[in-house]
Amino acid sequence: MNPFDALHHHDEDLFSELRRLLQAAEDFVEASARDSGEKLGEARKQFAATLKDAHRHLGDAESLVKAKAKVAAATTDAYVRTNPWKSVGVGAGVGIILGLLIGRR
Repeated sequence: MNPFDALHHHDEDLFSELRRLLQAAEDFVEASARDSGEKLGEARKQFAATLKDAHRHLGDAESLVKAKAKVAAATTDAYVRTNPWKSVGVGAGVGIILGLLIGRR
């Protein structure tokens, strides 16, 4: 599995985890508004566990993004080394277009 596939798969897990985190936060807020006893303690424990899971998933996503960036940088470096003049031409073209777009404002 390459980093791109892993990142896409991990996106779904991350969004699921964030939805769980939001639900746990809502439950915690409701429990704290209604009750200060046992339910609040249970909501606090559940919220802490969900936060820990979300933190772990975000760390995993960060690692995958770094891996994806390294692959992109290595691919770009290889292309530029094998096609230096094409790269210079593309860079100049992009620079001219950006200069024209910025100059219009």
